[in-house]
Amino acid sequence: MKSMTGFGVADKNGFHIEIKGVNSRYREIRMRLPSELSSLEIPLKNMVHGSIERGKADIFVSYIPSSSANNALCVDMEYAQVCYDELTMLADKFGGEVCFRDLLTLPGITGRPIPDAGTGQAMVEEPLKAALEGFIESRRIEGETLCADITPRVERLLEIREEIDGLSKGMADIYRQRLQTRLDTLIHNDPSVLDKMIDENRLAQESLIMADKSDITEELVRLETHLGSFKDTMETTKAMGRRLDFILQEINREINTIGSKAQITNISSLVIDAKSELEKIREQVQNIE
Repeated sequence: MKSMTGFGVADKNGFHIEIKGVNSRYREIRMRLPSELSSLEIPLKNMVHGSIERGKADIFVSYIPSSSANNALCVDMEYAQVCYDELTMLADKFGGEVCFRDLLTLPGITGRPIPDAGTGQAMVEEPLKAALEGFIESRRIEGETLCADITPRVERLLEIREEIDGLSKGMADIYRQRLQTRLDTLIHNDPSVLDKMIDENRLAQESLIMADKSDITEELVRLETHLGSFKDTMETTKAMGRRLDFILQEINREINTIGSKAQITNISSLVIDAKSELEKIREQVQNIE
């Protein structure tokens, strides 16, 4: 299990690379490169593509060369002269003076030499690979934390399912008792009802009809199947986030049906507990790749 959020960084060959990942329904890779290396965007994205199944990853590449003679500050003198002439014309018209400090504030006047795409690709790929390894590892570590939180909640849902199953066995008796209580109340308020009373067989029949309408056996079987599928997916699937989300929808559907069909206080309370655990699992699953 891996999270979609993560961070990786590397400094090598004069390049500083950062990779930041956040949640997203789909895979989205965005790369910011120095303009001199813009032609490398596609091959560098392809390096990352196979390591990310889902989520948004922003990759920042900047060139920070060492302070050696080969990396001395470069000045575009021709461009600087053009800018100086233009600034001087403005100063003559509006007043003021122009000095070299004014030129330093303009983009493109100064800079450090950046390798071209031909020689720069190999230089960028090495730190990108290192940053990607750190990024993947941070996602894996966070994925372990997510797994540690989700696993006991799934086990709790299985326990709730077993408790509901046990309570549902006596639903026919419960509904029979409810009918008997209502009849007793009715007779107490109006003794003449005794002349119109139904017999014990009819009472048992009505109880069974109500129990049949409220039968949740199929829902409990499907719930157990979905929870088993959820656990298997956590253990065997590589990019599991989307599949887990779909399974959660099915689990939620079964729990809602159980809550609506089984009108017993103890079961209703367990359904609420199940929904609480399910919502916490859903929040965590949104972070899984």
